[in-house]
Amino acid sequence: MSGGNGQVRHGTAQLTDPAWARQGTDADAPLLLWFCYHRAERDALRAHGLDAIVREELNCDGRHVVLVIGAGDFHAGSCQINDAQGCYGAGALTVRAIVVGTLRGHTFDELLENEVLTIADLEELAEAAKPIADERIEPWPELCLAEAPEAMPFPVDVFPEALRRFCRGVGQVTLTPPDMAGCAMLAVASAAIGQSAQVVIKRTWKESPLLYLLTVADPGRTKSPVIKLVGRPLTKIDATLRRESSDARALWEGLKKSAPKGSTAEEEPPQRRAIVKDITRESLVAILRDNPRGVLANPDEATAWVASFNEYKAKGSDRQFWLDVWGSGPISVDREGGRRSLWVACPLVTVMGGLPPDMLGALDEEHKRNDGFRDRILFCYPDRFPKQRWTEEEMDQGDETTWASVVGRLHAQEMCRDPSGEIRPHFIGFDQQAKAAWIAWFDSHCEEMESDDLPDGYVGVWSKMRSYCLRFALILSRLRLAMDPECSDLVEAPVRLRDLEGAIALVDYFKSHFERVNHRMTGGTGSREAMLVLSWITRKDLSEFRERDVRKDLVRRFPTPEDLQPALAKLTDTGAIRAKVEPEDPHKRGRKPTPRYEVNPALKGRRELDKLDKKPFSGPSRG
Repeated sequence: MSGGNGQVRHGTAQLTDPAWARQGTDADAPLLLWFCYHRAERDALRAHGLDAIVREELNCDGRHVVLVIGAGDFHAGSCQINDAQGCYGAGALTVRAIVVGTLRGHTFDELLENEVLTIADLEELAEAAKPIADERIEPWPELCLAEAPEAMPFPVDVFPEALRRFCRGVGQVTLTPPDMAGCAMLAVASAAIGQSAQVVIKRTWKESPLLYLLTVADPGRTKSPVIKLVGRPLTKIDATLRRESSDARALWEGLKKSAPKGSTAEEEPPQRRAIVKDITRESLVAILRDNPRGVLANPDEATAWVASFNEYKAKGSDRQFWLDVWGSGPISVDREGGRRSLWVACPLVTVMGGLPPDMLGALDEEHKRNDGFRDRILFCYPDRFPKQRWTEEEMDQGDETTWASVVGRLHAQEMCRDPSGEIRPHFIGFDQQAKAAWIAWFDSHCEEMESDDLPDGYVGVWSKMRSYCLRFALILSRLRLAMDPECSDLVEAPVRLRDLEGAIALVDYFKSHFERVNHRMTGGTGSREAMLVLSWITRKDLSEFRERDVRKDLVRRFPTPEDLQPALAKLTDTGAIRAKVEPEDPHKRGRKPTPRYEVNPALKGRRELDKLDKKPFSGPSRG
């Protein structure tokens, strides 16, 4: 049988039953003959889709394969061996290659009919050939790209009962999982508390309630409506502050104009804010100077926030600015050539926003160095969404009122003014039970960090979770106190055991969702560099490639061969690729080609590495 597509020719033939084919195998095992031609025709065959053309006719499973190669073109034949392996040769019992000089320009039928070749000739050549199956055609290992981990449901029970109802109610009204509302509630409470309180675990370790929190979901998943609904109480506070600031400024400007010349003008009144959308460094420092308790940064989409990270400007990178803010370290901005400087001793900016999964890569530093920024971000990345169907559900007004009252009480707490007149946070400690539980959790968590089983890239995230555990405990304790109408001490009462237990549950939740984000960013390889190469392979739908091909297309990421090796090693470990052994050509002159790699056929045609598992929503989260 012979076939082709344009100039593409291939054929099969049943050999007789020679002794060499029966040794160590089933005597009835059929034999298959596969013809491959000169280099140009090989390329044409591959261009037309080798597996689509040939796989329907050729099945090597349990058979002996003989590759018939045109004289003088053994290297083309070796490429076909690789293609055969990728398409259908992995199950062959043995593979042999023989070289004949009469293939060019003829079909298999013509060669046999004209007796240019006979089956006996081919059998004689095949018997003399050394089997190459052990060298070239080996079964592929199982593809070990990790599956996307399931998202842990949000632990709604960390909130007081009335706030649990509010959290679930937001999800029911907006047709979203409780995760989105729960995380938004944490961010709003964080900004409402601001720098009015810091938790102190020991004299040299204090934590503010600051959070960097991003909800990761595809466009159309109603991220913004959830944020607006949960943030409504703080939005009203912000509107009041802006109106009062505007009135105060108008009065100040009037007094300034009417004041006699030479008189000392009163200091310009501060412009009070609770929420900001302009997240540039210069504007934020000015706002934080007037609002020492801090603000909520709530961009419509976090894409703008992320995009600013790698914009290097004359005055430095916004990325470094946000690293400093996370730790509440001093920040400043110079104006007028340094003659005027704005300085904030203890800033607080909680960030709450939505981010599409395709934008996660923008969180990396421009040159892919690990500066620890991504480690500081808390991700909410749910995998279960309710079906989008019309609902008459409305928010319970009582639950809305309760939430608004809690946010108002938290924001109304003043910062502490020390004897020198300076304002600072109130310092909150742990009670005895909470401190003992903290020590036990801290030691266990650090053991997990030090474990050899912890995947690459996790240590930085796990390290920041120690700080976040304290921050969550502070937030939950203030929410608990704000729910108590008889409690007037929202800034001095200590963190209790139930607050810390809720904080630990939140740490476990955000660990789980980081794992989902990491899977998305690495394609299941565990390495962002390997993911970059794997994306390149699948985008081009390659069956093999050379190292030089990768570096040619991805030169900015892999400027030297050494830079590429870890990614190739990781892909080899996962079974996605493997090095191909090529016979040396004694007649070839010039520079030695870069190593060639084969691509696991399981990846053939795989265009998207990580499809989200859009599972049906199964009801509210546990608790």
